[in-house]
This record gives sequence, structure tokens and C-alpha cells, in this order.
Amino acid sequence: GSIRKHVFLDCLLAKHFFSLFLNWDDAVRQYFIQLIIFKLCPDLNKFESQYSKKSSKSSTESLISRSIRRRIQVAEDSLRSIDPIPPITKFSQMFIASALKELEDFKAMYQVWINNPGHKNWQIRLLNDLNVSSEPRP
Repeated sequence: GSIRKHVFLDCLLAKHFFSLFLNWDDAVRQYFIQLIIFKLCPDLNKFESQYSKKSSKSSTESLISRSIRRRIQVAEDSLRSIDPIPPITKFSQMFIASALKELEDFKAMYQVWINNPGHKNWQIRLLNDLNVSSEPRP
């Protein structure tokens, strides 16, 4: 629990959420968004939820989930504002619409994956979206 709190709450969310969620680089932004979705959608983490103790994990996961949702709300509020809401900068404000759309797109893609465990198209789409070659490196 304490390591998970430190990594997600202190490091990724408190210090780096907006710099990663609103990153100018599509790949960085999209990988971070997938991590967010993984933490927000407990169905994605069936293995961990089956084999962990519910007491401390559920409270830690609840803290992480609430923290993510609050930060997404700040981004949504800043999108409707002329001036960015701190800690969002004027530069990163340009990427809010893209990040929020990508968040919704990846949520939909993951819902297909959850509802159809044998569905492989999400992997191909992800590789194409990120312009990553699926061929092994020499």
C-alpha cells in the first residue's frame, strides 16, 4: 500500500499528472492515459483484485481514483476557461481537448477489451495510433 501510494499519489499524480496528461508528445500522453484508465477501471486488474487483501488496497485505490478524477475535472474546467486553471500552463492548455478525447477513446477501447477478452483489434489499433512498429527489433 505505501509504495503504491507513493508512486501514484505523490509522484505520478501530485507532481507529474498535468505534464504527462497534457504532454505535447502524443505517445507520452497516450501511454499515461492508459495507465490512468487501468487505475480507474478495476475490471482491468482482475488478477490483482483476486489475490490481494481488500482492506488497505481498496482505500489506496479509492484515494488514487479520486485524485485522478479531481485532476481530470480541473482539466475539463480549464478547457472551458479563457485562462488556464493552475497548475495548467497556457502552453499545456492547448492539449486539453486532445487529451480528453483520447481518454474517452481509450475508455471505449478498453470496454471492448473487457467485454470481449479474445478481441485483439485493440492491440493493432494502439500500435497504429502510436506509430510504433509491431516488428521485432533486430
